[in-house]
Amino acid sequence: KLVKGCEMTTQEAALYLLQEPTTECSAKIVYIPTVHPSERKKIKKPTRRAGDRPVAAKDDWFDKYENRQARFESCTLASFVEGHIRSELGCTDRTGQRVIRYRNYDPAVEFNDFKREMVTLHIPFRNEQKEIIEDDKYLHIYDENEELIQKRREVFESQFDIRE
Repeated sequence: KLVKGCEMTTQEAALYLLQEPTTECSAKIVYIPTVHPSERKKIKKPTRRAGDRPVAAKDDWFDKYENRQARFESCTLASFVEGHIRSELGCTDRTGQRVIRYRNYDPAVEFNDFKREMVTLHIPFRNEQKEIIEDDKYLHIYDENEELIQKRREVFESQFDIRE
């Protein structure tokens, strides 16, 4: 006689005990905060939780990207986040891909932020502040690399015609 019990399969019980979700998406979705660096929020994790994880888990995507290994030198931020993971031994290729999301500024309304966002996502850098933000370098970088940025955008934004 079960008064306060419930029936579940052994698989459900194992997932419950391991604190794993019972469903999982086929694609992982990751958000890249492409707002201006002064507007980005850093999430502070409690020491007891953060201490249990490798150092890389405490960093945001920009920290991980700027400190990437030399073999990923020509990798853009968008492709780095989409296709690589950070382990305790360094960056490695993922077996599955991620869906990346970002602020997605409207070029008709916020043209400067749009250019900064596109340069940040699709042009490799090591120090965002010095190479992109400082002295509004992103305007010049965008103008020089507009065709390359459009080609790289097509990989990530295939649902609509980005030339319109």
